[in-house]
Amino acid sequence: MNISIIVGLQNRDRGIGFEGGQPYHSKQDFNRFKELTMGSVCIMGRKTMDDIGRKLPGRECIVVTRNKDYKAPQGVHAVSSYEEAKAKAREFTGRRVFNIGGSSLYKIGITDKDTDRIFVTRYLGHKECDRYFPRFEMMFEKVFETEKPKKDTDSKTDEEIFFHFEEWVRL
Repeated sequence: MNISIIVGLQNRDRGIGFEGGQPYHSKQDFNRFKELTMGSVCIMGRKTMDDIGRKLPGRECIVVTRNKDYKAPQGVHAVSSYEEAKAKAREFTGRRVFNIGGSSLYKIGITDKDTDRIFVTRYLGHKECDRYFPRFEMMFEKVFETEKPKKDTDSKTDEEIFFHFEEWVRL
């Protein structure tokens, strides 16, 4: 099985989250996420599921949680480990599999031999974060980066934001 990670991180410190939410909200990034993951299996942690709040339409969703009493949203599969999530994902034969975070699952995914690709949205600003993406550049090679920074307006703050889309493959 091949697993792709998809992440939005800020360039300066690889920050990915603050107080349970994402620091940036780009419609272009959202559309890229939707385009890449549509029809796939998305593995995520409970906090990521809580932030999303519902099953992602057109995708199979698997939530990893240590809470045995967790009540997953309708149509979402709850499991207790990343390995169990991978086993569940194998049931959906022929579908692409994505690790969509959060930070705990990213740490596991970076070193998992099945992770062969990382799709990065690299934000060029700096906001306060309390969750970070692990260093990965020594294990992966960049094979694509948008030529010029893209510009968008943050849908929550109306601030201008700049970013690159990147794709990395395992060495």
